[in-house]
Amino acid sequence: MSLEFNGIKLFPISELQVSQIFLNKRKIDDIYKWFKPKDVKNYEPLPVHDFGDGKYTLTDGHSRAYVAFKEGVTHIPIVYDNDDIVVSESGLLQYSHNLLWCRRFNVNTIADFDDRIVSDRQYKKLWIERCDKSYNLLSQTTEAERDILAKKQESLFLFGASEDLSLIYFEDINGKFLEIKNKQSKEFVMKHKAIFFDRDGTLTYFTAEKVAWRNEKISSWSGKPFELDYDKMMSLFHLASEGRKPWYKTLQDEREFFRRYYYHLLVGEGVTENVEEKSDCLLNELWCNGDRALFPETVEVLEYFKSRGYKMGVISDTSPSLEFTLQQLGIAKYFTSFTASSLVGAGKPSPIIFGAALKAQGVTAAESIFVDDCKEEADGAREQGFTSFYLDRSGKNNDEWTIHNLKQLMKKEELK
Repeated sequence: MSLEFNGIKLFPISELQVSQIFLNKRKIDDIYKWFKPKDVKNYEPLPVHDFGDGKYTLTDGHSRAYVAFKEGVTHIPIVYDNDDIVVSESGLLQYSHNLLWCRRFNVNTIADFDDRIVSDRQYKKLWIERCDKSYNLLSQTTEAERDILAKKQESLFLFGASEDLSLIYFEDINGKFLEIKNKQSKEFVMKHKAIFFDRDGTLTYFTAEKVAWRNEKISSWSGKPFELDYDKMMSLFHLASEGRKPWYKTLQDEREFFRRYYYHLLVGEGVTENVEEKSDCLLNELWCNGDRALFPETVEVLEYFKSRGYKMGVISDTSPSLEFTLQQLGIAKYFTSFTASSLVGAGKPSPIIFGAALKAQGVTAAESIFVDDCKEEADGAREQGFTSFYLDRSGKNNDEWTIHNLKQLMKKEELK
């Protein structure tokens, strides 16, 4: 449970965790000049955050806290820090590494700083430059790539890199640096930061049982065989839309749309009795009700990319129920964006829908992989800068941009 609070409160200074491993002597000397223990309640509160361990950690103000501690102050005002620099994805990642350093060098509380106060010049070299090197590493590599780099010196700790990743920095338990050249720096920078999947035909398929039930039910009502081809389906979509753009924006809109869709379908098949009742029957049985299943390799592939730090999204020419359907199948948890054509006003391969997906993840097309079982849409994404693969489960297509099952994506990423 988070320890977040509103306002300002007094807190035992000895119980505060720290997030840096050196203090600047010049800064401490300057604070001593104005600090008065009796006025501590009137001073600006120190910012803290709970990084998931159930403790308050200083995010700034370490020098002020140290002076207060040395002056005998037992409780100090604190305020909960939710600034973007702390709670953003990059901020949380950086602070998590800062805390690892603190644990490694046994700098846990303000009392542990006595022998870690250094000159201005040393502070810049030992702390500011360390943070810069750490930022270079964390902002340009994935967790999986850092694991690979760490294996270059398994007896040491990986902590940073040069701005162009040409140099990698390690240290031992005593903080002694080792600088090594990264010969694969240009190739190593993570080319792909995100992966986007189409839904139907890529991650999921329509269950044969539901399709068979639908066809048999409609045939029994119309008195003739029923099949639903693409052209018939698109014609029904346009009838059900009633000229609205977009066709639907909410789940309720979508339900009403498909009620009209099934009504027009039955009328087109010549059904005349109890059409509305039968439309509801089709809607309740077929809409978001076990009509999709996962391909056998889907979860394994999603686990693979998630474990390697990829941002993951779905881009689908579909309706507002996109996320809902994936929740029903238990895989929505892998994704942080769900881009549906009905909500952005354009379908694949329009730059509008691809642009909306990229914006949602904060990446560029050049940093992204896309996979779709429609060749036109896969090709369109590639023309816009994606590393894009056509998923041809039939095995008929065999060019370099074609895969025959999702697991082949894993092999292509391992070879990049």
